[in-house]
Amino acid sequence: MTNFNQLLQSLISQEQQLTSQIFLAPALPGQPITVRLNNLLYRFDNSQGYEGWGIFQPTSTKSVKKLEAADPIKVAQYLQLFTTMRLILVYPLRGQTWLAYPQYPEVFTRHTQRQPQPVEVHLVTGGEKLLPITARYDGKLFWYEGRDSRSDIVLYSRLQDLFRRQETEFRLPQITPPMITAYTLAAQQDETFHQDRTEMLLRNAFLQGGGHFISYVDEGPFWRVKWSTSDGTEHNSTLNKDLSVITAGICLAGTDRTFDVQSLVNVVERRHESSSYVGY
Repeated sequence: MTNFNQLLQSLISQEQQLTSQIFLAPALPGQPITVRLNNLLYRFDNSQGYEGWGIFQPTSTKSVKKLEAADPIKVAQYLQLFTTMRLILVYPLRGQTWLAYPQYPEVFTRHTQRQPQPVEVHLVTGGEKLLPITARYDGKLFWYEGRDSRSDIVLYSRLQDLFRRQETEFRLPQITPPMITAYTLAAQQDETFHQDRTEMLLRNAFLQGGGHFISYVDEGPFWRVKWSTSDGTEHNSTLNKDLSVITAGICLAGTDRTFDVQSLVNVVERRHESSSYVGY
């Protein structure tokens, strides 16, 4: 009984200490407010639907109250604990959460151990489509930090201007494949964008692989696509609508379906390079 009483008193004391503390944390609607206090991880109920950076005080081991909005300087100090990621905002998803795409795919993969892909960025303020930003990655989520001052603002402004004009030809010498991917994703979501979104998707996919899209025919469950390698050699391939390969158009020893567009372009380019040395 003595041990039980001691344990009970310890828990009561711990809760009293907990409710006397205040902490800074991000809050997302529908998700618990998570914080580590006294080397223990707490997940507090957020049924009030807080969204934003706040100063909170526990009212129990399960609930908190928001005291005030967090000071931006304190938020910046908090974010410095995490890895910087440079992203391109694509479009808003809900509240202050936006979809974004990596500016530098190799860096993204190195830090996240994931292939380049669209990600959610939380607590975005002053967001714009195709805006370059910095975010902080905590190992699970991405938190908005600010506009990316190291990016080429003029180039991104011209990209935004192309989007407003609903262009599908990217006549910008310095445009990168990630910028085109972000542009394509934004166009696919925008109901007012009247251009052929399938063509944009395919053009972008072949560009990232190092090839050039020429044309396509929609065959219902799949596309027949004409494209060329960097030396101008044309090929005809059949693709699923998730961009996986059905038939490559060249002999791949029955492995066609193991490729996607980017890997298909790479293997065809290598095949051409190796064949060019035959007879030497």
